[in-house]
Amino acid sequence: MQHSEELAIWAFRSGAWDYLVLPLANAERQRYLRALRQLCELRRNPPRGRQKRPLQRTQELPESVRLTARAQKQQPLERVMQYIQQHFHEPLDQKSMADLCNMTPIRFSRAFKEVYGVGFLEFVQSRRMEHAHELLLNSQMPVSSIAYASGFKDPSYFTRAFRQHYGLSPSELRSRNAIAGLQLPVLPKTRDAQRGWSERLAFPEPGRMGMPLPVD
Repeated sequence: MQHSEELAIWAFRSGAWDYLVLPLANAERQRYLRALRQLCELRRNPPRGRQKRPLQRTQELPESVRLTARAQKQQPLERVMQYIQQHFHEPLDQKSMADLCNMTPIRFSRAFKEVYGVGFLEFVQSRRMEHAHELLLNSQMPVSSIAYASGFKDPSYFTRAFRQHYGLSPSELRSRNAIAGLQLPVLPKTRDAQRGWSERLAFPEPGRMGMPLPVD
């Protein structure tokens, strides 16, 4: 059930006679049981002169089998997360990401949300927003160019999505940043998102030090 190449190698080095990956088809189960009965009979009544001294083998399980339940769920998604970080500015669809970790789209969607707390599309959107936010504060690129560089095909949609995500438009963000002369983060409007930013940046949550939220 926790199949991996590392586990298979460990199993055979440890003297495993067969290696089965669940779910097991009925025909394969019957084949295995017949072979197992023959093996048990040979061990009970070995041919004369065929007794062998048991080999000393390692019994330590590979690290992949020692993972916590959460880590076991997260491990198949690590390849997808790496891909997103490198290609978030490109078109990404859920089916391709599911294929990347050998899952069906439905299973991938459930696993992704269970591990990361948000849906796949929402996660990609947030990653693109973070990149756009950084470019707005640290470059002189036009807003339309930032939209394309962050993975948005339509600058108008990018502006609307950015306002919905941060509470102000890209141009307004730049204006406020220029006036303040500080590159303080503009916090997302939802309370959970605000808390996540506060923890990530070691920045006090809005309201605790009298700082108003940047919401129009």
